[in-house]
Amino acid sequence: TVCPSPCTCTDSYGELTVSCAGQGLTEVPSNIPPSTVWLNLKYNYITKLIDSSFNGLNNLHGVDLSNNNIDHISTSAFKQLVHLQNVDISGNQLSTLSEEVFNMSITSAKRDQRNFFVYMGNNPWNCDCTLK
Repeated sequence: TVCPSPCTCTDSYGELTVSCAGQGLTEVPSNIPPSTVWLNLKYNYITKLIDSSFNGLNNLHGVDLSNNNIDHISTSAFKQLVHLQNVDISGNQLSTLSEEVFNMSITSAKRDQRNFFVYMGNNPWNCDCTLK
């Protein structure tokens, strides 16, 4: 497996972890190995997660996107990640989040009888009783 620059890759008991933390990235690298199980992208400058951000990463169980500048997540950004269990989007610039963003991941988690965690603290959420 080729590790994308400037990231580091470690294989522990057959689970590939890719860490690109604090590397000044402005988007999710497109050349993350498909066998990646854990992806660390915290402390970068990523602003958006688009439909293709995680293309080909079908084995992903966890992604740490904390402390970036994310202000938008496409409704399909996590759609293909059927094994996803942990997502950290804390410490970003999110004010709203579509209810559809994690639909597929939650459905898969229920089907497989496993937990699904999303960490969302420290965002400037627009919380309003009139929101639907």
